[in-house]
Amino acid sequence: MAKKIRRVAIIPTLLTLGNLLSGFAAITRAFSAMGPGGAIDLDRLSQAAMLCLVAMVFDVLDGSVARLTHTTSRFGAELDSLAD
Repeated sequence: MAKKIRRVAIIPTLLTLGNLLSGFAAITRAFSAMGPGGAIDLDRLSQAAMLCLVAMVFDVLDGSVARLTHTTSRFGAELDSLAD
């Protein structure tokens, strides 16, 4: 009797986790941009903006890769919803 190997959606899941991590890092970077007395550190703020762009790229790629590799899953859809 041959065993059926279930496809695991590793790459799309990693892309979704990259989205989640980039978004979280962007939020923490944006909050740390506010200095004492209301001064804003523009370098940190621009880093936060770049991290938002990285998160958007991950968000576009995760679903596309999952559909192309036929590894869509309910878990992946829920994780993507959480990461967004």
